[in-house]
Amino acid sequence: MQAVQRMIRPLVAVFAILISTTTTATAVTNTGNASAIPFPRVYVADILTPEKDPSNFSRFADEVDLLGFDHVTDLKATISFVVHDEEELDRLLLLAKTPKTETIGGTIDMDMAATEDLRKQIEFKGEGEMGPQSASVYAGEMGPQSNSVYATIANYPCYKSLQGSFDWMDDMVEKAKNITGLSVMKSDIGDSYYKTENATSGYDILALKITGNLANVTTKGIFFIMSGIHPRELTPPELASRWVNILINGYGVDADITAMLDSTEIHVVPQSNPDARQVAETNPAAMRRKSMNPGNSTCDGNPNKRGVDLNRNFPYQWGLEPGSSGDPCAETYRGASAGSEPEVRAIMDYTKAIFPSAQRKTDPQASYPESTTMGVFVDIHAFGNLILSPWRHSTTVISPNRDAITAISDKIQYFTNYGTSLGYTSAGTTVDYAFKDLGTASATIELGTAFYQDCATFEEIIWPLIRQPLMFLAKISMAPYTMGKGPDVTALSASVFAEQLTITAAASDSAWSKNKVSTSQQAVTEIRAWVNVHPYSLNAFDQNNTGYVLGNGSVTVNVSLLASGRHTVYVQAKDSADYRGPNSHTATEPQTNFETVRATEPQTNATPNVKAYDTQAYDTQAYDTQAYDTQAYDTQAYDTQAYDTQAYNTQAYNTQAYDTQACDTQA
Repeated sequence: MQAVQRMIRPLVAVFAILISTTTTATAVTNTGNASAIPFPRVYVADILTPEKDPSNFSRFADEVDLLGFDHVTDLKATISFVVHDEEELDRLLLLAKTPKTETIGGTIDMDMAATEDLRKQIEFKGEGEMGPQSASVYAGEMGPQSNSVYATIANYPCYKSLQGSFDWMDDMVEKAKNITGLSVMKSDIGDSYYKTENATSGYDILALKITGNLANVTTKGIFFIMSGIHPRELTPPELASRWVNILINGYGVDADITAMLDSTEIHVVPQSNPDARQVAETNPAAMRRKSMNPGNSTCDGNPNKRGVDLNRNFPYQWGLEPGSSGDPCAETYRGASAGSEPEVRAIMDYTKAIFPSAQRKTDPQASYPESTTMGVFVDIHAFGNLILSPWRHSTTVISPNRDAITAISDKIQYFTNYGTSLGYTSAGTTVDYAFKDLGTASATIELGTAFYQDCATFEEIIWPLIRQPLMFLAKISMAPYTMGKGPDVTALSASVFAEQLTITAAASDSAWSKNKVSTSQQAVTEIRAWVNVHPYSLNAFDQNNTGYVLGNGSVTVNVSLLASGRHTVYVQAKDSADYRGPNSHTATEPQTNFETVRATEPQTNATPNVKAYDTQAYDTQAYDTQAYDTQAYDTQAYDTQAYDTQAYNTQAYNTQAYDTQACDTQA
């Protein structure tokens, strides 16, 4: 198994915790020598891949609880996977010798080091990296978020528990009532499997809707986030809720957050599979991936193997093989029929209600109109350090709107250094459903290096990296297929002298393009600014306030008539292909004082860069690191420059500027 040494793709680096130590012959043990090792165990196998010859490849990866997928050649890959018990091992040993599911050589081998690492995770045998093992409450990354604290998962004090998540949602609704212009609403969008069987058990599927109303924008972008569909993946619900915390705490304080929320509806479903999440939190050794619907199979008397993989139950390309399994005991079991599971129906009903029905199409390969299609759909998972976009059901069929999808993914890669290729198929997924049935730009983001991710990695690496991409996706949600391809405002400043406001900005199509894709090669032809007028409130530049063009990157505006108080500057750039990028924003207090929030920069350069002009006027509390409680985020973590309000400028217009394809890596 020397092939395991050659982990050269970004995908495989993510699996370091589980398989990076299998670099010698002694580290990989044949199944016959492992009878004394308890389950679950990690195994590896070599298989044929579908890229070169779709008619001749192994479907073995569809039948296992996959951890890692490493391309060794164009035709061959090494996979790592979890085996949960002796019966499953016997089944996989048989499949390894069966046509269409055979492995190369007809064998699978146990990875001793990865097995030990896995057992440390599920038995909480870490070396202190998870923080205080007795912690039972969560006070919030910015200090207490309300008068209460939230229950956490045992031994993982950085992650709110299921009940803690529900309590947190209630608190966010209450907190928003005291923030002028902010609306936070909680909705019951459906029931879990247990609750459909017995109204006194199970859980509601709950969604939060967050938006602002200070700028009087009538047509808003729509950004939908879901997490927790695979309950053993501890990180996603916590990450989603922390981002919501930033938005709520920043509204009316941070110019970029305020302007984004004024022009965007954020919809978040933190716990998409609550029945099974409860099991994952209280019995981690079960490694629960699927729902709690037991179906009709006994699965050799092992209840942990029963259930439906909800991310194989969505309707588009449901039932396709490879890509899902018809075996009720397999980890990728797709369910009895498309959309058969109540949790899936809840997500489908809710998303169909919030995204425009007029943009849906019947032909999956027809391109969406760039300028009129809106919305971004993101499903957050763990693990892999990956950005995955449509199509997921095929490694050979190219998705429509490809340049836009590629451009979006490219920007996310710039900030995260995540990979974009997986090498195997998955059918009936959220991301393909959203792209085909809703018309939205869609992506799956795979976080980190483990299902049961340690708190140190989450707090210090994962969380700081992902905040910026989420802000970017929210800003382009008005028209992702165009705005995703537009230029970013990379620098912005404002100053006042003798009642003259000078706005200076720089913009680029390529500065934040990791791979210098084709849509990042255009020249910037215009940078335009508005004062106190959100571009989304204009009718495509045909009203009285058309803003100010920054000739040579600068413009001076007479502000003698501005009243003392908070004012907002919006900035947006356009390239030679006529794509406008996302908006960036800065705020002012009394007319002689301006504070600038710079555009997002690479995470490695994210350091505090809030330029305050006459801080007394802006009142440092407003932007002041206290506002975000730097102790929690560490100004660099949130670093207003990271979102450079101006750089992203949520302005709806340029919807063409940022292509949703960016998320699509394999398509």
